[in-house]
Amino acid sequence: MDGDNTEACPRCGGTDLFYDPETGEVVCASCGTVIREEALERGPPPETRPPERRTGRVSPETMRRMRRLRRYDKAARLEDLDPRTVRQATAELERLIDELHLARSHRERAQAIFREAHERGLIPRGTITGFAAASVYAACREAGLPRTLHEVSELSVEDVKEVARMYRLLVSELDLCMPVDDPMKLVPRLAAEVGASMETDLLAVEILREAADQKALAGKDPRASAAAALYMACKAKNEKCTQEEVASAAGVSEVSLRKRLRDLEEVVAGKRRKEEPRRLDK
Repeated sequence: MDGDNTEACPRCGGTDLFYDPETGEVVCASCGTVIREEALERGPPPETRPPERRTGRVSPETMRRMRRLRRYDKAARLEDLDPRTVRQATAELERLIDELHLARSHRERAQAIFREAHERGLIPRGTITGFAAASVYAACREAGLPRTLHEVSELSVEDVKEVARMYRLLVSELDLCMPVDDPMKLVPRLAAEVGASMETDLLAVEILREAADQKALAGKDPRASAAAALYMACKAKNEKCTQEEVASAAGVSEVSLRKRLRDLEEVVAGKRRKEEPRRLDK
């Protein structure tokens, strides 16, 4: 591009710009600033295309560099927010990440979620520490990490109900898509927390597998289902545990546990009724 038609980065003034065809973003190669985002189906006007974009030949190394710089740019955007909010949020996010022993990628995602919540004006609807905890939990859920809301809330100064409320705000207002937990994957951690044996762990998984076969888990809280199955298995194996202990380990209320317990008891009872005629035939 020549003369006045040259597009420059508003942050560093650089003119070495690249286009990422996967995201539709024009990025400064010098500082990683996203200059603009464009609709992929129509493309930008020809006069604004950087030279390398016109050729359509961007090397893999250039693309890797561009994406790395873009990540740095997104992290740096925290600097544009209120300094006091940034300091408090960053400190709280770092503390929670360290306490939970999470990877750097999860910290970056939690920061991005909190930053977007701030930009959308959600923080006044809760607290900085609460939204920090909710952001960390959301990052864990997105990554499929086995961290419960109860675990994260225990490390926060906020009550679990308040963190849950702010988490729901993040999901609804930011349109976050969360994967559905598999209750069978939650059982080993719960069993370890309440001191249940391996046999009890396996029985709880078997109960959940039977419930899944009968479509009894659809639409139910996977944590409550896992807690109820483990409690049932503990009772069957005569191992000591209370509903309060199991519910607390799963991060659910005892009321939720008892509701799922009734569902699973019906599943087990139904299985026994089906097996009874077979025993009589023998």
